[in-house]
Amino acid sequence: MILGALSLTSSTCFAQQFVVDDRTQGSWVKAQAGHVIDLKRNGDVSVNMRGNFRNFSGSGSLERCTGGGGNLCISTEAFGRCSFRYNFRSGGIMNLIKVAGANICDELSGDYTRETP
Repeated sequence: MILGALSLTSSTCFAQQFVVDDRTQGSWVKAQAGHVIDLKRNGDVSVNMRGNFRNFSGSGSLERCTGGGGNLCISTEAFGRCSFRYNFRSGGIMNLIKVAGANICDELSGDYTRETP
């Protein structure tokens, strides 16, 4: 059951609206790796990767997932498009599972906790 949702319009998807669970909004830190994904209400995304992956950091957008079964697609110039299935676990953990995309998308897969200010 989705209690709240972000309704996003993407110009890359011919201005069609799509819905992402509003619990995804905010900054998320990947366990152990320290990568940060910031999902904004307007559909903008900021990805800050650490270590050997820092060259893949950059801004991008949420997009409608078409094909492949993902429910959260992130697109940036640095790594192209990653399609994920996301779910939430106890303790406020968001889990991203790569469904499709470049190898760098594997590095973004995993458990994330909400970043505290």
